[in-house]
Amino acid sequence: MKKIVLIAIAFVGLQFGLNAQEVIKEPQTKEIQEYLLPDVQAQKDVDAMSSSLSLNEEQKAKAYTFSLAYEKKIIETRIKQQEQHESKRQDFVSAMAEYRSNIKSILTAEQLEKFNATYPEK
Repeated sequence: MKKIVLIAIAFVGLQFGLNAQEVIKEPQTKEIQEYLLPDVQAQKDVDAMSSSLSLNEEQKAKAYTFSLAYEKKIIETRIKQQEQHESKRQDFVSAMAEYRSNIKSILTAEQLEKFNATYPEK
């Protein structure tokens, strides 16, 4: 009886572990996509400040201009970071290719076969 219970618990635990590893990418909803637009985010920021600080119309207009400029800079920064990340990734890939090429140049045919089996290219 104990073995059956332990097996059942192990099976349930494995199911939870497997489900936790699944990556489910849900498409962004329209609301989330609009939230990412700089003008929408700037307006939300101004609305929040307006309600908490009682801004007049002139202050709202200036705050919107500042907020919009800020949101655009944030987007530019994120794009630059993404490009830098891709550039770094390409540098890593080329360095790895050079390393593998150098290692392969010193190996015998038998060692090369074993190397390729043990360390396949990704």
